[in-house]
Amino acid sequence: MGATTLGKLLEQFDSAAACLAAPEAQLRRAGLSSRLVVAVMQARERGLGPAEELLHTPGLSFVRAADATYPSLLREIYDPPPLLYVKGALVEGEPCVAIVGSRWADAASLRRARELAAGVAARGLTVVSGLAEGVDTQAHLGALDEGGRTVAVLANGLATVYPVRNTDLAERVTTSGAVISERRMDAAPTARNFPSRNRIISGMCRATLVVQAPKRSGALITAHRALEEGREVFAVPWDDCDEAAGSNLLIDDGAMPVSTADELVDAVLALPDAPAPSGRPLPRRTQADTDVPAADAPQRAPTGMTENESAVWEALSAEPTHIDALVQLTGLGAGAVGGVLLLLEMKSVVRQYPGKRFARKG
Repeated sequence: MGATTLGKLLEQFDSAAACLAAPEAQLRRAGLSSRLVVAVMQARERGLGPAEELLHTPGLSFVRAADATYPSLLREIYDPPPLLYVKGALVEGEPCVAIVGSRWADAASLRRARELAAGVAARGLTVVSGLAEGVDTQAHLGALDEGGRTVAVLANGLATVYPVRNTDLAERVTTSGAVISERRMDAAPTARNFPSRNRIISGMCRATLVVQAPKRSGALITAHRALEEGREVFAVPWDDCDEAAGSNLLIDDGAMPVSTADELVDAVLALPDAPAPSGRPLPRRTQADTDVPAADAPQRAPTGMTENESAVWEALSAEPTHIDALVQLTGLGAGAVGGVLLLLEMKSVVRQYPGKRFARKG
């Protein structure tokens, strides 16, 4: 089920155990579809099997949105994850800065990412990134170089590490911070999970720094989501090149350029404790906004779709996805994706949410 449904159930039943034990009629009153009611009843009868065994992984803990160690800024975003799986430890109220960039960044930007992260950690801020190859890896390493705290947010479950070559790095991060995910323990790192992962990276932080990114990069999705939530975005300026076209564009659009860790930290520490919108209103929840169908609700592809429509439909899910993420997932141009989304909205099979995010209708 999706994060919205999970959050509603945890609020209503207070625990997963209470939900599993609830009578069928109570599950229906809670708003579960017939399919999910059947799934809950079946899970009650047969148990959770291997999935339950993974929940007893050594060092694993769980943090709910109401818990003191749940990142306070993350709790304020439009769609906070109701539950985080944690290896390592989160610290209540710790100030965090996201440092992100391309997986294929050049050698100069990799060095800069590590230096910046080391400087941020040396001044007592926690470095948050996504454990991906390239800039993310160097951001974690830089924080570790200084003995500082760092948090890695995964798009897959914590039973495995992706990419595999960062398994040892993930272990080091758990001893000096935490590796976290909102996904079930055995979830795979599918493409559509990365944009939602990015909202956690930016959502935990008062500011997001893009070290280097091309125009089509997951780092830009993180930056755009930070802007939507009223957080500050910084970027490292580079000479004109394809590898830095996206980060330079952020600066052109108003992101603050920074070249040193001291510049970044001084700017972050000058920000108010409560994040405020940067020239744009924060999206507000309405009843319609919160009515997001469960991620595993049956949703058949509409008939008679074109090749582009099929590509966009496959990239969509029941969880709202930013249009920039759809561009990245489909490989289509922004104009083509926008046109397809408009057509699918007219066909009443896609719903738009605040912040240029789209989801399949149930």
